[in-house]
Amino acid sequence: MAIQEAPARRRDPRTRPLPDVIPTSAVPKVDRGHGSRPLLASASVTLALLVALNVLLALPALRRPLDVRSDGLWGYQRLQTCESLGRAPDVLFLGSSRALYSADAHQADDTMRALGHPTLSCNLGRMGASFANDYYTFKRFIEDGYTPKLLVENLWENNLNINAHPPEDVQGTNLAQEMRMADLSDLSDLRAHFGTEGLPALPDFVAEKALPLYGERIGLLRTLCGSQTAGPCAANTDEWDPQTLKVYRRADDRGWTAMAGYSLANVPPKQLATQYRTLYASILPGTRGFRIGGHQPDYLARMIALARQHSVRVALVVSPVAPIYLKFFDHPSDWQAIIAYWRGFSKAHSVPFFDQSLASGYMLADFQDPHHLTASGAVKFSTWMARAIVAPALGTPSR
Repeated sequence: MAIQEAPARRRDPRTRPLPDVIPTSAVPKVDRGHGSRPLLASASVTLALLVALNVLLALPALRRPLDVRSDGLWGYQRLQTCESLGRAPDVLFLGSSRALYSADAHQADDTMRALGHPTLSCNLGRMGASFANDYYTFKRFIEDGYTPKLLVENLWENNLNINAHPPEDVQGTNLAQEMRMADLSDLSDLRAHFGTEGLPALPDFVAEKALPLYGERIGLLRTLCGSQTAGPCAANTDEWDPQTLKVYRRADDRGWTAMAGYSLANVPPKQLATQYRTLYASILPGTRGFRIGGHQPDYLARMIALARQHSVRVALVVSPVAPIYLKFFDHPSDWQAIIAYWRGFSKAHSVPFFDQSLASGYMLADFQDPHHLTASGAVKFSTWMARAIVAPALGTPSR
């Protein structure tokens, strides 16, 4: 049975919808006359592209909207969600899909409001995000002029496993997202940290950052083509699979995607107990042969340092996992070693660490798979985060 998303969450009256990607008055229109042949349509789009070059040169303010429309990996779209709330959010939730599914920003704010300290929170989690991805995303958020009071990073242990297949340091989708968020000033870091795996992409990275018209070519094409599918408009510019795109598109106005309709409770107990590795084989590449190493912890440390430079408090948290998740590791001691590492890391960097991985009160219905929460699990976890993390960090009694 396929996983289904819960209905979209309510919209907070303090938020406002995303702005139009590009004002229609600023973009040349493509002639879509009746009976035009593909060749003619292609020519008109090409002509419109050439005209639009002058528009872009004259209107540099269009670069950010085109960045959003150019990004088939949805990093900028996710960023734009958290930059469209009318002001900087007080709390920013970052991390991989665990954060995307588990941090219900509305629920956290409702809990804070009940405590007498209203907050504005946003979920900037992204599918499979590495700590490098989170660092460059947070850095861009700060550079855009948005400074939260608290950053809550949901830790994903795959970022530690140098034996993951592939390791997060060189995972292709993350490399692409990191380079999209990074600036030219980050070139030396990208070259040093990603070595030969990332080198082939660096010339294109430099071209995209140095030549705006090249960097925003996909956004420009999408803007000019609209619904047209002839000629260059036939190109598939999506970079995620349809299921991932569906998850992102179902996110509410604070970035949270609620998952409901299917959970571990739907799996027959005997099947779950004996066939869990077959049912959830996609988990195994990140858990087998676990050995801590690589550059990802360095990026997490850099993100903490960047937050401190801007007086942003940081909290590290491991969200709940189903007990069966620990069986995906080769040795029973692997999970203990991971948690011990995070405790040591947080102590070394003087940030609070919260381990909710095996917290009580969660049932099978609260997990959509062994390590992701359903909507019901997210409500529990987000309420807990508001009371245990957000309230103390912002100086509010948790009652």
